[in-house]
Amino acid sequence: MPRLVSDPASLDATWLTEALREAGALPAGRVTDARGQHIGHGKMGDNVRYALRYADAPADAPASVVAKLPAADPTARAGSVARGGYLREVRFYQE
Repeated sequence: MPRLVSDPASLDATWLTEALREAGALPAGRVTDARGQHIGHGKMGDNVRYALRYADAPADAPASVVAKLPAADPTARAGSVARGGYLREVRFYQE
């Protein structure tokens, strides 16, 4: 499993290749470029869409992915942790 990150700049081509491979979305090839664009800021977190470019990837590899990241603001992040917001959201997606 790729290391967990909280900074959008940390989601580089290597990290995304590993995450997509683990999820079964990239059985071959690798991400060569990932351009991030913020698409949402909330009290609990930030959302960034990454447009992806590949080398030697199948034609059906995702053209983009969305990352849901913890809030950049330390006060908002601490509040979400204290209220269990991040844990509840992870459990929602796991079920």
